[in-house]
Amino acid sequence: MPKKKLLITIAVGLIIIGGVGSMLTFRTAFASEPITKEESFDDQDIININIESDNSSVEILPTNEKNTTVEFISSEGRNKKYNFKAEVENDSLYVELKEKRFFNFISFDFSFSGPSLKVYVPEKQYEALTIDVINGKINVNDLHVNHAEVESVNGAIQLRNMETNTTNVSSENGKILLQHVNGDISSNVTNGSINLVVDHLDRPMDLESVNGKISIQTDQEPTNATIDVEVVNGKVDILGNDSRHTVIGDGENLIKLQTVNGSIKVSK
Repeated sequence: MPKKKLLITIAVGLIIIGGVGSMLTFRTAFASEPITKEESFDDQDIININIESDNSSVEILPTNEKNTTVEFISSEGRNKKYNFKAEVENDSLYVELKEKRFFNFISFDFSFSGPSLKVYVPEKQYEALTIDVINGKINVNDLHVNHAEVESVNGAIQLRNMETNTTNVSSENGKILLQHVNGDISSNVTNGSINLVVDHLDRPMDLESVNGKISIQTDQEPTNATIDVEVVNGKVDILGNDSRHTVIGDGENLIKLQTVNGSIKVSK
């Protein structure tokens, strides 16, 4: 009996090893080099950026070039599944990436890599940035824009080093990171955390999470703010205190922090 069990164990092990090897070989055989589609535009008049995508990551990056460049990067198999469009109308850039309906049901792509949109924009002052993504992470870096509206259904959102007047960020499922984003900030997430790293807190903020913690790290303590906190299940730590209503100075800048399940912490 022990000998029989040993033979069965060896056979199962060989099957597992063979299966893994077959999967790796299958993946390698069908893998392909990434394909890049590129559109470039004279940037002299562009002050509005609008991006809409079904399933891809989106990244906004500064460039020293004079033109705005949009890249759609994907595997050969995935490239055929999408309609990619980038165009300029008047003073606005429109980028759209839509999955073809036929391929929503049938897919023979074995690349195991998702598509991505990269938008390289010249460094200057923009009026508005609008990003709407269903599935995919969003990264925006080093942008000067009066108003930013960023939304994802499923995917993390990261905004870094942005000069704005107002910023609205929302996600159904995915954490939100705002690092050195100036101006008034509004952010809400259903499932995920909200993390802010800021220079100061003397400005309006409205942060809300259903399931996830809210964390704010500030370089300077506020001098003119009212901090209102609502937590159903979780701890509160506002600059070392557990008060849910804090008035500092004249309290002119309202900071609202709300979560159902999760802690709220403001620290220096």
